[in-house]
Amino acid sequence: MNTIGANIKQLRKIHNLNQTDFANKIGVSQGSLSDLESGKGKPAIETVFSICSEFGCSYEWLLTGKEHSTIGELSGTVVELLQTVKGLNPREQLEL
Repeated sequence: MNTIGANIKQLRKIHNLNQTDFANKIGVSQGSLSDLESGKGKPAIETVFSICSEFGCSYEWLLTGKEHSTIGELSGTVVELLQTVKGLNPREQLEL
């Protein structure tokens, strides 16, 4: 499974960017971004830093698809809200 590429593509779609615009924001070519999204390549560490900095995602999520969980420390209402947001598709999340 290509977690990194899938997460990059998801992040790009959440921000409603085409490959060229996303690639320009993170400092790679459109062809390189296409290779990353399709699993034909792995990002350089500089690219990982750039993506996380530019789009505010965690390194853990970008690389693994998982976030450090503090769910046990949150109130029931907050947990329910987080689960609802996670259940939305990328476009709905962006609109929210």
